[in-house]
Amino acid sequence: MLALDALPRRCSLTGAFLPMRILQLATGFLPQRGGIETVSSLLAREFARLGHASVVLTRTVARSPASHGVEVLRAPSPLRVLHEIIKADAVILHGVPVRLAWPLAFLRKRAVIIKHMWDNPSPSCLRARITEQNPALCVSRYMASLGPAPTGTIANPYDESLFNESDSTAPTRDHDLVFMGRVTRDKGVFAFIELVADLARTHPRLSATIIGDGPDSVNARAQVSALKLDGVIRFTGELAPEQSAAELRRHRIFVFPALWDEPFGIVALEAIACGAVVVGYASGGIPEAIGPCGEVVATGDLPRLKEHVVRLLADETARADLLSRRDAHLARHRAPAVAQSYVEYIQQPAPGPHS
Repeated sequence: MLALDALPRRCSLTGAFLPMRILQLATGFLPQRGGIETVSSLLAREFARLGHASVVLTRTVARSPASHGVEVLRAPSPLRVLHEIIKADAVILHGVPVRLAWPLAFLRKRAVIIKHMWDNPSPSCLRARITEQNPALCVSRYMASLGPAPTGTIANPYDESLFNESDSTAPTRDHDLVFMGRVTRDKGVFAFIELVADLARTHPRLSATIIGDGPDSVNARAQVSALKLDGVIRFTGELAPEQSAAELRRHRIFVFPALWDEPFGIVALEAIACGAVVVGYASGGIPEAIGPCGEVVATGDLPRLKEHVVRLLADETARADLLSRRDAHLARHRAPAVAQSYVEYIQQPAPGPHS
């Protein structure tokens, strides 16, 4: 094995750490949408803001220009992958993207794996070697509970420059319930529609919105029509982040009824930051994402979910009380704080694998 690892450089006079070249390896990246894409892009931006050379290797092909001082290398050749990993002072892997990370099976390099999802049940030899040789950080305590003990946990960030309540042009909060995410059964879109149908019987002025698109969009729209909810539930389709934030500012309650075990759930942070309380199922890391700014019930317990929604719709004071706790909750998820946590981790003396 070729040993290239070294402690980040320090200034000989002050002892302070010098700027590093931080390389992120992410199969998916902007303009694709998703949790990994959000986290990797926010970290890249913040690393550059902190004065580091911020580079991303990704297999996502696009013509999007580089921004925020970030260098994005798309669909790199194996030789370019090797070159960039050798040049980097530190490497951050989002999962274990073998086609981008293969040199780490042979080079001893300062690297850390971010566990966004469960481990591949049938890892290749390269994947197994990379995983064995590099420490792992999880995005939630839930993820940390699933497998071999990780080195630690660093919570996911959200983009506070987009998701906030500071937009003075935003309309009043004139809508009730909102669902945002990939439109699939596992994400809970049909549970959301069922909830709205039940509530509409006793709340004739109820308004609801589904933000997003996905493989179940046609079926979801058909169910809304079959239940005669076309005047109650509005579909926006996929929106740009700025438009999503504007929609969230219009709603009182964000409903998060995911049926699968979400590793975390950044959308809950985005909703809270925009001033909506969150009511959701206790699936995976969702309770960590919601924190003290909403209510969670057992996964699949739609009647109990409805109870919380009815209470919060009627009680503005209760909503305000939940949101009064959001500053402390959101503080540890703000992108600058999360990026600084990764920098501090990288700058520690290198631990042994899984030590």
